[in-house]
Amino acid sequence: MSFSLFSALLFWAVLGGGCSRAQKSPPPAPPKPMVIHLPASASPFRLLLPEGQNPGELPAQLEKVLGGKVEVASYADDAAAEKAVSEGACDLAALSDRAAAALIAKKALQPLPPVPGVPAPAPEFSHHYYDPAGTYTWPYGWSLLGWAAAPLPPAEMPRAWRDLARPGLSLSLPADPALRAALWALAEGKPPAEAGAPPPSWKEAKESADAAVRVDFLWKLRGHLKEKEQVFLPPGGSLIALYQWAVPASSKETERAAAALQFLAAPENAARIDQAWGVAATQASAHALFSPALQADPLLYPGLPERNLCRFVR
Repeated sequence: MSFSLFSALLFWAVLGGGCSRAQKSPPPAPPKPMVIHLPASASPFRLLLPEGQNPGELPAQLEKVLGGKVEVASYADDAAAEKAVSEGACDLAALSDRAAAALIAKKALQPLPPVPGVPAPAPEFSHHYYDPAGTYTWPYGWSLLGWAAAPLPPAEMPRAWRDLARPGLSLSLPADPALRAALWALAEGKPPAEAGAPPPSWKEAKESADAAVRVDFLWKLRGHLKEKEQVFLPPGGSLIALYQWAVPASSKETERAAAALQFLAAPENAARIDQAWGVAATQASAHALFSPALQADPLLYPGLPERNLCRFVR
């Protein structure tokens, strides 16, 4: 298992950063997407989403574009996503970076069809270890790991990742062993190869909605907050999940997948989807359409020094 740091260039490019704020003229508008409306089809188009990313009106909107019924299925974790894609249970899937990496290695994804007229994600989102040429995936959003906690006495409230190893703390951790190991390395402030073994309390922590402190990716926590719970992103960096659209190798619906992707990646649609699902945008043109409150949200877009400390789990 290895890791890669999330570079400053990635975030700076996405948020439109630069040394000078004054411009003589506004930047050119992104090209208008040429959404293709296909003739009616008798077979349903199958969309696969992570649990918690509520499709809302998305199926009905896609049906108008694709000319047929859209069926939506959801998955609980990366293993379930990999199984569904490998078994040909969908025509377009929203996958985490780790699920995409595993499926590319298995040759279970096909190269993306062309998507003309749509602004691409920032290059830093499209050239990662699992898909360096951006051949198989179209990244649409990202989120960092944090925790949710109800009010605790000041002496018991965790302030840093290492505080989560405190004996007696009622703690919920993701079940994924690789994610737990990556999180412990982060808590120790060491490279993964140099990190020690987690304490017994860390190993024994279960994934539970009833724990006083629940660790998960922020988009999931904010979508299922309990009464009086608050969400925290501690200093010292975090772990990142990058989500992307991909087409299973077994799908024969390449033309409709291209039309669906063209619709989903149009900046106005990407911004609406990202905001509804609580993830940060990968396209600068989509980020510009976020509400001012979300653009300034420190849990969605934390400060540059903190963002530079974030890692992928590989």
